[in-house]
Amino acid sequence: VVDAAKGKYLIDEQNGLRMEGYLLGGKFVQHFEVGGQWLLATTQWVGEDHLLWELFAGDQKPVSVTGGGTHQGEEIQEVKTFPVNVMQRALLKRVSKG
Repeated sequence: VVDAAKGKYLIDEQNGLRMEGYLLGGKFVQHFEVGGQWLLATTQWVGEDHLLWELFAGDQKPVSVTGGGTHQGEEIQEVKTFPVNVMQRALLKRVSKG
């Protein structure tokens, strides 16, 4: 736990990797980059003994850029759209030791 009030946590993967994650609306969320790919992972309890894990990934290079000018006197920020080309999902079930 880094800051429970802000929902900030640190996962130590016991291999030199230490990655922040955030508890938002009942989901644990991590957003990171590896080898030029962005990744977004979410984990949440579904029921008492099931954990739903999802991972989305894509290239860091935007597929489009829009905005960045003015419209009717209002400054519009530039918006970049990134590809999403990977989606994985796993439903994990807690197994009691017995």
